[in-house]
Amino acid sequence: MKPVFNHPWDLSEEEAIELQNTLAKRSYKMTNLGINYFVGIDVTYSQRNDTLVAALLLWKIVL
Repeated sequence: MKPVFNHPWDLSEEEAIELQNTLAKRSYKMTNLGINYFVGIDVTYSQRNDTLVAALLLWKIVL
């Protein structure tokens, strides 16, 4: 998968808000896909503590 939009990550608060608004205009809403839930997962590892941390978010889609 290749990114279709690159941007710097060191943004001020105002720049981040402007970027979010710009990206929001590029998104679109799809309906009737038969999808009821959306899941986001992230994992990180700390070598300093030899600790693995994971987070999972589950959203129920209500249209």
